Amino acid sequence: MYKSFEIESVWWVLENPTEKTNGTLKYSINEGFNLYLLGRFGKSTDEDKINNIVIIQGFSKNGKRITSLN
Repeated sequence: MYKSFEIESVWWVLENPTEKTNGTLKYSINEGFNLYLLGRFGKSTDEDKINNIVIIQGFSKNGKRITSLN
């Protein structure tokens, strides 16, 4: 990928698809991919559990499916 971009989207984890949060997926050549969430998945405050989510699924505002791995 050679162009930077930002995608506003809605995200959830497989374990709890009804609990969603908004976020932005950003890509730049220097930074790579980063996902910025405006909320949290579930009520957990356990940072290890939150940081070890492997698959996060989402939909962009224009309806395209997005999957974030690791």
